[in-house]
Amino acid sequence: MERAYYKHQHVFHVPKKEAEGRVLLVFLLTLALMFVEIASGYIFGSVALLADGIHMGTHALAFGIFFLYIAQILLIKKYNNVNIYCRMEHLSEDILEEWAELLKALAHPIRLRILATLIEGSQCVKNLTELLKISQPNVSQHLRILRNKGIVGCKRDGSVVCYYIKDERALKIYEILSKEVTRWQETSSH
Repeated sequence: MERAYYKHQHVFHVPKKEAEGRVLLVFLLTLALMFVEIASGYIFGSVALLADGIHMGTHALAFGIFFLYIAQILLIKKYNNVNIYCRMEHLSEDILEEWAELLKALAHPIRLRILATLIEGSQCVKNLTELLKISQPNVSQHLRILRNKGIVGCKRDGSVVCYYIKDERALKIYEILSKEVTRWQETSSH
């Protein structure tokens, strides 16, 4: 079975504000009861009430850690968006042009299929034509584009030329595209 079969999404059908309000209410009640039990245990000399209050304190601590975790996630999301915007703003035209050229070179179904095949390992032109069921001149034309942009490299072994992925950025872009297509297919099928 494919890896996508084992993937799943956690979907909660409760509005976030409502759920956050419930968690906060439970936290505050736990905290209040903890103080009441500790104070009662101290005042009345009851070890059981004191122990129970301390036990509730551990729950309050767990809730506190949970809130810190949520706050951290929210801050990271907030500041990551700002950082991405700032980083894009400070990129030179040359770098943006280079990225655009890389994306243009990848923006063809045959070249993406070639890339997917080369992810598994280097291949010669003959193997690529058989695997992709495309004519040799067509495969060679697309390999030339990928090679000119530095996306793939080649090694000659006698009369056989084998191609491999040279630019790691192309691998990362392909991985991101694969994940997004899989996620899109899973959500559109529901």
